[in-house]
Amino acid sequence: MDVSLFTPPYPPNIRGVDADVVNTHRESDENYEKVVLKFNDRWRLIVCQHDIQWIVQRRESLHGGAWRGVRYVTRLKSLVEVCGELALPLSNLIRVTHLHNQRRNENYFKK
Repeated sequence: MDVSLFTPPYPPNIRGVDADVVNTHRESDENYEKVVLKFNDRWRLIVCQHDIQWIVQRRESLHGGAWRGVRYVTRLKSLVEVCGELALPLSNLIRVTHLHNQRRNENYFKK
């Protein structure tokens, strides 16, 4: 199976056990299971439910603080540009790049 170099990375699968926290599949929830990183308290980056795009989200101040998608991108280059436009810290994207390369390499060596 050939993997595109432009697909978003999977979030890390290492999670601790916490009886009070239940991960959900709803992208607007605080405990969404595919959060890649949190830039700060108001901004985060997730992978969509179908693993085809990254979504930069902002927490709303109303509606119980739900997360809403601001930008939707499928390429790493576009993600860097969007983060620059929104003045989000680009240093955190090193983690995203690492996960992306790790996934690509794992799939390459499975052939």
